Order: sequence, then C-alpha cells, then structure tokens
Amino acid sequence: TGSAYACYRPMSSDTYSTDSPLFIVAGGSTATDINQPVSAITTSNRFEYSILGSSTNAFVTGSNIPVSLYFPSMEISYLQRKAYLFGGAPEINLPVNTVYSLDLSNPGGNPWNLETKTMPKSRFGHKAIILNR
Repeated sequence: TGSAYACYRPMSSDTYSTDSPLFIVAGGSTATDINQPVSAITTSNRFEYSILGSSTNAFVTGSNIPVSLYFPSMEISYLQRKAYLFGGAPEINLPVNTVYSLDLSNPGGNPWNLETKTMPKSRFGHKAIILNR
C-alpha cells in the first residue's frame, strides 16, 4: 500500500518515441497484515517496473530509492525522459519535501538521484499530474 506509480507510454511525436512503455511503482509499505493499525506500516525503498505489452507480464526490480518512502507521488517528464518521485514519508506522519528522479533510458540499471529543487511543503499521500501532455 502507499506506493507511487506512473505509466510511461511515449507517443510517436515524442523525442524518445521508441522507448518501451512501462508501468512503474516505487516506495510504499511492505507490511502484509492489513488488519494491523497504522503503526504496522513498514516503509519501502523498492522500485519495480513492468514493460507493457511484453509476453512476460512480470515486474522487474530496479534500483532502490535512496530512502524508504510511504505514499510519495510520481510523474513522468517525456521531454526529459525521467520519472520524478515527490515527497512521501520515511515514517508515518513525518512527510518530506524531497524530489528524486530516475533516467528512463535504462529504468532497471540507472540509479535514483536526489534533485536539488524541493517541494515547497513536505507532503505524503498527495497526487501529481502531468502538465505537458
């Protein structure tokens, strides 16, 4: 629960139009007992992706996020060929304002990088929308 996710589906008019379409998931909680109280949340630094339209229909583990985050948000920049991960919380009710990015030229091999720009306010459980599509 509480993971960030986005779909990367380049159009023929995009600069990187030949990239494989992906469904990407980052962070969240790895607690398996959903009947437990909020204190049972175990934040995760996992990053996984699935190549859409492939015959395997499997998720592949990519580079871990540098920190574990619960309920961050994620969005894609088709112009910069990056996924951006915004905010989240390393522990419940301790939101952060950090932004991480992942170069999608090699989603399984490239690391997540901490961006110098931050969000104006620390948040978790928020949403992100793409404005350049």
